[in-house]
Amino acid sequence: MIARLPPLPLSRLLTLRSAQWSGLAAVAGLGCVAGLGCAAGLLASRRLAGALVLPPSAAVVVVLGGSLIGIAQVAHARADDSIAWLGNAVAAGRRDQLVHLVHAMIATMLIVAVAAISLPGTSRPAVVLVWLVALGAEMIVGRRMTRRFSVPSVAALPVEATRSIPIQQLTRYRSTDGELIEADVLIDIAAGARHAAVHIGFCPPFATLPAIEFEQVDGPEASVRLAQHLVQGVRLDAKVTEPGPARLRISLVARSTLPLDH
Repeated sequence: MIARLPPLPLSRLLTLRSAQWSGLAAVAGLGCVAGLGCAAGLLASRRLAGALVLPPSAAVVVVLGGSLIGIAQVAHARADDSIAWLGNAVAAGRRDQLVHLVHAMIATMLIVAVAAISLPGTSRPAVVLVWLVALGAEMIVGRRMTRRFSVPSVAALPVEATRSIPIQQLTRYRSTDGELIEADVLIDIAAGARHAAVHIGFCPPFATLPAIEFEQVDGPEASVRLAQHLVQGVRLDAKVTEPGPARLRISLVARSTLPLDH
């Protein structure tokens, strides 16, 4: 007889699906960086070796240049996701340095690739158009990075000020048919970052897997998802649209019914 496993609850399925999409987005970012690097290296090496001598048509320059710029912009947009996806492989103190390095590498590879396809005799308007779009896009990314890392860090706040703020407040209730926990939780986003996570422990653990409901009640625009769902606690992952520092306030309710043989 083949035993049938019970179906996963909907919340667990949604959590797994969200984690899968987050991982795919991070892998896509890494793939764009690798693809742009290969394209830049191939074009530059062929240009230096004299293999690229015939000027391409204006259409080819615009299409190829636009493709390179698009790949670079996707790589820029997904750089933080890719670094966050690496997790513990990147030390927290060096994450900002790695972010700077990755964005600088993307910009350098794009400039090298565009320079390699700017052959003598190529349509001047097409070359100028590609260069203007490429430099303009990189200037926007550069200004965003400058604004991002010029914001003072939350860590610079006095210790006395941070101690007076409750980070988590949990209230537990018990009735004849189960237990309920109401939690008020703060999630702090560090300066220059867009991701953060918070763990909420249930002690003692629930007798059965609790149903989880939560909503953001304060703070900047952000997406918050249930990343881990256990009887002894949950983890929430938050991502803000603009780099931190930022603080989110989350209201969470965990409900668990008592088993029938209780």
